[in-house]
Amino acid sequence: MRLLRVFRQRARSLFRRARVDAELEKELQYHLEQLTRDNISAGMNADEAGRAAHRALGGTAQIEEQCRDHRRLAWLADISKDVRYAWRMLRKSPGFTALGILTLAFGVGASIAVYALAESLMLRSLPYPSPERLVALYSVHERRGQFESIGQEDFRDWQAANSVFERMAFTEFHQTTLTGHGDAERLTGAAVSQGFFEMLGVQPRLGRWFTPQEQKPGADHVVMLSHGFWVRKLGAQPDIAGSTLVLGGLPFRVAGVMPENFHFGLGGVSEYWTPISRYPCSRSRR
Repeated sequence: MRLLRVFRQRARSLFRRARVDAELEKELQYHLEQLTRDNISAGMNADEAGRAAHRALGGTAQIEEQCRDHRRLAWLADISKDVRYAWRMLRKSPGFTALGILTLAFGVGASIAVYALAESLMLRSLPYPSPERLVALYSVHERRGQFESIGQEDFRDWQAANSVFERMAFTEFHQTTLTGHGDAERLTGAAVSQGFFEMLGVQPRLGRWFTPQEQKPGADHVVMLSHGFWVRKLGAQPDIAGSTLVLGGLPFRVAGVMPENFHFGLGGVSEYWTPISRYPCSRSRR
């Protein structure tokens, strides 16, 4: 009950400040008049009684300020005064105000962008089962000291010599043109080696993974689609698995559609995946 009473008093001081200040002033005036009457009863004249009452009570302005501080809301009143003062100053200098707002907007935007990048690269877990067990491998140029991607032949050498990793898979990024569904559209995708999806441990939303026979050279063309591409370009057709798309002028049978949260590709964007076997070796051994 005491806490509730204190809360009500402070809320009243906040939202009815003028009324509370008037009541405080009235109460101080009552005490001053009461002291004056007591002094007159003690034999003082009216002027002496008033001066003595003021001395006994002290400065009313100081008492009012102490009472306001006791409410512990003075900081809020100070903030309100500062905000009003700042607003008046900003209104007097519209050019400076516009520049300040623009600078603040750029600063906030840059901070958000940096945090989003750091969060996606360093803080957020990869959307795969056991992401802590996944490792990306690159080669390093001896003279330049730069990371470089590897070719299929290098990958096969690494895979044959592997004694560390449970699985290894290879991917190359490619582009192709989709036709037969409205205007021709350039797509960004990737070619993947056998066992790529199994290594990541992600199940297709629709359809199936590539079969071992489909990943051999000379096999029929097959493609896995991203969820975003399936929704955006194909209207989320539930029977899309088994149908045919024309990519780069060749017919591709759709094996399946990956889940919505699956993202693997150049810059995190890949709209399709095909077996690597349909592409010749793009790089010689290093």
